[in-house]
Amino acid sequence: MDCGQSDEKRLTHSFGRLPVQAEQAFMPLASKMLSMSKVTTLGGLEPFDYVQILLSDERQIEGRATAIDYVPNESLRLELRPRHSGVRYELVAEHGGTRWSPVHVRRCDTEADETEWEDLSNVRGVTVREDTPASV
Repeated sequence: MDCGQSDEKRLTHSFGRLPVQAEQAFMPLASKMLSMSKVTTLGGLEPFDYVQILLSDERQIEGRATAIDYVPNESLRLELRPRHSGVRYELVAEHGGTRWSPVHVRRCDTEADETEWEDLSNVRGVTVREDTPASV
């Protein structure tokens, strides 16, 4: 590619894909927007909304929102409880002044002999299912 080409031509070169340098420049913004949309989606839940979560390690969890503590531009804490189970999931994110931390998930089995929180992974995807009955 010619160094004398305009920025516009460089950005649209390679069949419409941005050159590596431009893609890398937009990655922090895209990452921030994805984290923000997960946080706002989770923070906007109502009690008993049914949620499916895809974790970054490809595991999936699901359950009803039972406790939601969301302060925009500050913090998120959400508790999910699967039906017919003593398991609780806690999803937490903090706003660090310029962006949200990844939404992190931990798990606790209240029916186990030792009820300690186990760190799982970060949230990769969120699906809210409104078509599920509201019984816990």
